[in-house]
Amino acid sequence: MPLPTKLPSNIEAEKKVLAAAMTNRVSRVEIVASCTESDFFSPSNRTIFKAICDLDAKGIGADCVSVIDGLRSSGKLAAVGGEAYVIELISDDFAQASYEHYVDILRRDTARRNVIAATAEVTSLTNNPPIDTAEYISAVQDTFLAATEQSVPSDYKSMESALRLVLDSAEATRTGGATDHVKTGFSKLDELIGSFEPGQLIVLGARPAVGKSAFAINLATSIASVGTKVCLFSLEMTATEIGQRILASASAGASSGLTIGAIRDGLIKEGDRALAENIVASVSALPIDIDDTPGTTVASIRAKARRMLRGQGKGIIIVDYLQLVDDPKGSKFESRNVQIGKISRSLKILAKELNVPVIALSQLSRQVENRVGKVPQLSDLRDSGSIEQDADIVMFLDRSADDREANMDGRPAKGIANVIVAKNRMGATGTVEFVFKPEYCRFYVAARNVAR
Repeated sequence: MPLPTKLPSNIEAEKKVLAAAMTNRVSRVEIVASCTESDFFSPSNRTIFKAICDLDAKGIGADCVSVIDGLRSSGKLAAVGGEAYVIELISDDFAQASYEHYVDILRRDTARRNVIAATAEVTSLTNNPPIDTAEYISAVQDTFLAATEQSVPSDYKSMESALRLVLDSAEATRTGGATDHVKTGFSKLDELIGSFEPGQLIVLGARPAVGKSAFAINLATSIASVGTKVCLFSLEMTATEIGQRILASASAGASSGLTIGAIRDGLIKEGDRALAENIVASVSALPIDIDDTPGTTVASIRAKARRMLRGQGKGIIIVDYLQLVDDPKGSKFESRNVQIGKISRSLKILAKELNVPVIALSQLSRQVENRVGKVPQLSDLRDSGSIEQDADIVMFLDRSADDREANMDGRPAKGIANVIVAKNRMGATGTVEFVFKPEYCRFYVAARNVAR
């Protein structure tokens, strides 16, 4: 079969990817990370993409004006078609909506071009083969392997390098050096689980109105207080509501605390104004970024988190909550179980890709309400068994909903919340008892020992 005379390409898809990169910062981060210059078949588009990458690497916003200026400074503006061509690119109003699809088209055509080039090289080699058969076979294999490796990046590690990483990490922990381990700051919980590790997916499940969002916010501030960058994606609460809970929680130890109700209703007393200002000044210094965009996708979380984490020593991502993450590629004919399974798997991949722990909050199914004792189990994770499978650690927050329930046998007493570590691939399982002050949205580790 003769080789195609025209190499696979889609210039319109290239234009749409460039348009998305120049008109939206979130898209640009994802596109720069996903594409290479070779993905752009058109020389003009390839040059514009390189200009975008150069500006992004310098921390300069690669919008249309900046790209035109960069191309002019390098003497390449006329070669790409001048200002008119770059301006024409950003006039595409529909590029932003489906840029991921257009990136997939570019990556597919790049793979096809690589295979075509490898096939031509093998054809030439076959027409003029080496004398040694083994050498010929090896050359053919190497040619196709090189072509496929360009499209499927590999990041494998030898056994020696993997074990060396383990020893280096252990030594850094022993000597108090810099590590990627993330401690929760809650002593008893850290004693049980050790720490959150890069690449782990941690699921925190709870019944409605138990306080899983409040606990996640407590985790965020505790983790950030030791310098770890926290990327908090709240799909349910607004940034203002999160700020109210952080302010109330931070004031809980003061002689005159600021209750969540007083903060929410604007009833902060004049005498508490100085306390509030001091807390705001202190908490504002914590390395926490909050994104409260509703209906966001894992792809959007990835792009935003990559930007938030840039230049940080270590970090963690918190998603509140899993069932509210949108699945843009999901079909309306797919069950909710399948969609949630895809989302949980994507969050696990995200954790490994960005090399940070990801904490995903999750609702529990209604069956826990009908169980005697109402203690959450792994089977209660709502909508998908894949959540349990994908998670490295599964924790449940268990608290009595009211006084009547608190007086029932086997239920936590009033003001007590149990954090149940039901799954832990790297360590022990068990229960840690917390004291919960709902008026301040604040959790404290109880004085009792860890139950295993």
